[in-house]
This record gives sequence, C-alpha cells and structure tokens, in this order.
Amino acid sequence: MDQSRLILKDAADELPSPNGVALAIMQLWNSDTPSITQIARLVETDPALSGRLLRLANAASRAGRPVVSIREAVARLGLETVKQVAVAFSLVDPEQERQCEAFDYAGFASHSLLVAMLARQLASQSNTAPPEDLFACALLARVGCLALATVYPQEYTQILTGSSPSLVAEERHRFGFDHNDLSYELMRDYGVPEPLARPAVHHESLDRVGDVADGRRFRIAALLHIAYRLANQGFQTRDAALDDETLDRVTALAHDALDMDSQRLRARFADAINEWLSWSQVFSLPESHPVGPDSAPETQAADRHDDPHEDGRKRALVLQTPSDPPLTEPLEAAGFGTCHRDDQEQMLRTAVEHQPDLLVIDQAAITGSAERLLRLIRSTEWGRAVYIVLIGDHLDEPAQAPLYAAGIDMYLEREMAAESLADRLAPAHRLAELKSLWLSDRRDLRRTANQLVISRRKFETLSMTDTLTGLPNRRAGMAELERAWAQWSRGGPAVGIIALDLDHFKRINDHHGHAAGDRLLAEVASVWSGVIRQGETLCRSGGEEFLVITTGIDLAAMKRIAVRLQQATRDITVPWRDSVIGISVSMGLAHSNDATDQEALLNRADKALYAAKEGGRNRICFRDNDTYLAV
Repeated sequence: MDQSRLILKDAADELPSPNGVALAIMQLWNSDTPSITQIARLVETDPALSGRLLRLANAASRAGRPVVSIREAVARLGLETVKQVAVAFSLVDPEQERQCEAFDYAGFASHSLLVAMLARQLASQSNTAPPEDLFACALLARVGCLALATVYPQEYTQILTGSSPSLVAEERHRFGFDHNDLSYELMRDYGVPEPLARPAVHHESLDRVGDVADGRRFRIAALLHIAYRLANQGFQTRDAALDDETLDRVTALAHDALDMDSQRLRARFADAINEWLSWSQVFSLPESHPVGPDSAPETQAADRHDDPHEDGRKRALVLQTPSDPPLTEPLEAAGFGTCHRDDQEQMLRTAVEHQPDLLVIDQAAITGSAERLLRLIRSTEWGRAVYIVLIGDHLDEPAQAPLYAAGIDMYLEREMAAESLADRLAPAHRLAELKSLWLSDRRDLRRTANQLVISRRKFETLSMTDTLTGLPNRRAGMAELERAWAQWSRGGPAVGIIALDLDHFKRINDHHGHAAGDRLLAEVASVWSGVIRQGETLCRSGGEEFLVITTGIDLAAMKRIAVRLQQATRDITVPWRDSVIGISVSMGLAHSNDATDQEALLNRADKALYAAKEGGRNRICFRDNDTYLAV
C-alpha cells in the first residue's frame, strides 16, 4: 500500500530494541572471540535489528536469491559489520519510550520471539518452507506495531488506550492502513520476498488468505497463524503444556495445512516454550502479558529504579572499585544525581537502561582494555553524546593521547579527583543541556512532521476514495494496477482483472430514483468488501462499474473469486419504500499471462465483460484463444 510506504523512511532506521538484547550484544562484542552463531542467536531475538541486517545483506547482494535467514545475513555481512550495526542501533531511546506510553516494547519483543520460535519448530516438522526463513518471517510479522508506536507515539497511545474492539479497524480509521500492511512493506523493504512476506500478513486471521487450493501461500500463512495462536497462550501461561482449548482451535488447521497431529503439535509447543523461557531470562524479557491483534498491550512505565534523573537532575554514572572513596559528594555539589557501580558489566547494564549524561570511570575498575571499552560506548548513538571522565594514575600527555582518541573528554589523576572533579564539570553540564534542548526540538519536529503526514494521508485517502461506497476510486485502482503490473514485469506475482457491471442498473434508477440506486451501490460495495481477501483490490471505476485487481493467483483462482462475488450478489436485497430491490452482476476476467501490457489487460477484461452482457447478463466470461467462454 502506497500510504504505508510513506512512513518507511521514518520507521525503518528508528525501531527500538530491548535493553537486554543490547547489553548482551555489547558484552559479546567486548569478548575476543565471538562467532557467527553467537551473533546470529542474539540478533534473532530482536525484530528491529533482524530487519536492519536483512536489508543490509540484501542491499549488499543484489543478485541471486534474496536473503531471508538471519544467520545467512550475518554470514554474508561479516562479524565486524554486524557487531557495529548491532551495537549502534540496539538501544532503546528512553525519551522515545516515554512517548508511546501504552506500548509494551519489551513485551512486544518477547512475544515476537516466541512466535518465531514456534514457527521454526512447526516448520522443522512440515515441508512448508526453510525453518530459518519462517523464523525471520514470524519475528517480523508484527513489526508494523513497533513502527506505528515509534513514528506516531501520541496517536498510537490514543488507539491502544481507546475503547475500539478492533486494533486493526482503529488503525485503518486513523492512518488509512493497519500494522499488518506496514509489516508487509517493512518486510519487503528488508528484502523478504513476496511469497514469504504476503502470507505473514495473515498470521492474525486467515479470513482473507484464500483457500487450500492456493497451495504453498496458504500453508505458510496457516503455519504462522498457528504459531501466533499458540504463542498467545504460551505468553500468558508460561507453561510448556498446551491446554486443550487452544489445541482444539488449531488441530484441524494443523492437520489440513501441515499434516501434523495433536501429539506432534504438543511436542513442538513444549520445545519452543522451553527455549523461549531460557532466552527470556538471558535478555530480561518479560514472560507474560498477552499481545493480541485486538488487545492493547498494558501501559508500561519504564523501569526507573536507581535512576537519578527522577528528580530532574542530570544523571551521572560512576564505575569505581569498592576500595576507592565514593565520588558522590563532588558530583552532588556539581548538580548531578549519582549512581555507583563497582562492576563493569553492571555499569554497562545501568548505562543501557538509564543512559546517563555523565560517565565517571576509574581505570582500576575496568576489566580488560580501557580503550576497547571506550570505543564500545562511543559506538552507540547514546554513547556518542555522553561526557566521559576517566580517572587513573599519573600519565603524561603522550600517554593520555590514545585515551582521548578512544573517546574520553577529560582525564583526572586519582589523587586529585575528589577535590577537583566538581570544578571541572561545567562542560559536561553544557553538553547535557544542549542534548536536552536537541531532544526537545527533535520531539517537536517529529510531532509536527507526523501530524503533517497524517493530514496528507487523509487528504490522499479522500482523493483516492469513492465518497458514495467508501471504496478506492478509479484513480486508486489504476495506480494499484500500475504498481502490480510493474512488479509482474520484473518477475513478480501474476496480475488479474475482474471487470464487474451491475445488470440493468439504469432501470433501478429510472423506476425507484437515484437515491435508491445509491443505496444499492453502497450495499453492493459493503457485501463485496466482505467477500474479497487480502491481495485483492476492489474499486469502483464509475457508475455501476467496478474492478477487482488480483495478484499472485492463476485464472482458475480468479474464477473462484468471481463465483463468490456472483453468489454474494444474488443474496443482496435492499428494502425501498414498498418494494425490495435485488440485483445481478456480469463479469469479465483477464489474466496477465494473456496480455502484453496493462492496457491490453484492461481491454481484454472489458471485452470479456461485454461478452457476458451480450450473452444474457448475470454471467462470468473469459477469453480462451478467440472464443469467450462462460464459467
């Protein structure tokens, strides 16, 4: 959808990652011998980071098979590139987290990880698609929720805390698209191919995915849907035993789509839950709170324990050995709230969680190389703005030079630190104030830009919408056809057109009046909208004429869609004054396999529609060689 692509530029590079994952990546980078497997396992726990690396891997390898597996992406990019990207982006901006107060960032990451682990387990027991590919698809299936919370934090908070029973419906009303549309566009932006990205749109509901005859696409969608349903139960109970009610809801689907019985389903569920629980403990991810398609995650205040910023002061984090006298007094005198740590890993964890304005590090408390630690901190977006004071033994200027090159702002000798620290922190205060002003300006600019995008989107929606029926108008339909044909011409999914014309509609207008005709058109549009499925676009092209644009299906599947529309039309009745108005419809079908360009495709559908009307109306026609046949 074009409207959801409008926010990709803002969302794709700013999606936040959970702090536990960020810390684990930082610690692994600080080790000497991280492996591809270790890095990949960490990346796999984070939807936002996984998407970034997939996009980088596909951009670096434009020819050949698209990269979908996260482990393959890590292998292609190389450890150094992956480590730098991972550490640079894997930090939740606490200012950003406060903006969308109703979105549970850590809960989202944990739930996504569980869905992905279940999808991999199910794929390992079915001949559906490579398990690692489906792991990535499941991990990214709801990344649109994260994007909306990131780009529209205030608006999304209102949606999540509102009274609407349907999250998808409220998103569409507010933005013109929903999180599933945005997830699809982000996955395509990351390089996930259409045959995998499109089924992921249906992980919450299979109502519009098509039937079993659609083959592999349906099986992938069914597998992701089962994983999602099972994850909802496991996320709430944290129990590796699958309850009977949940099992009953998915057993028939698992049998039909995956050829998997209830015993194997239980075993895969238990394996995934146990794996998820172990990873959740490693990364401090939550293991409860449901995250369903129509339920808002509970409002989460960020964990602020031991956060000196609570009272409005600038934040200072100190790393010292227990034997050194604490620097609380000079820092308090300089106006900083202070938090002390005597362990490097604890310091990193606190820094990731609270992102202080000032870091005071005693070199004696550093494990390993001071320069390595400093470069690690400076590699993060937050670390580039923090003021760093290093305390150590007496060093002459040449010996201090590598430390300044690695990232310190000030070097103090240990003997002088307590008495001179407070007097030397004016630059740290100025930097913190500038950072605070910059963050405030950035928030204001983002808020204004997002409001402009929403206003623009509403205007575009109105200009592309038929006011009577609420359907896309002819302009929107032609834009969708042009987009679909461009994809088809580059080797993408096939395109089809169903041209529809309501039979004898002029008689209804003449006999009952235009108000009755308008009422009938609105009812037809409403009924048909409930019949078409994801991947099919219904638009009103003018008067009593409509178009359905299909993608990724053959002519036989198009015939089934047309029959469904015809049957639904026969059941339409509109009470009007003392009578009841009914209607029938004629249809013409055309498929991209039989056309040289989109104009030829439209012309072929129009001629088939004309043949249907000439043949007596209330029928479906298509061209076979030089003959028009009825379905």
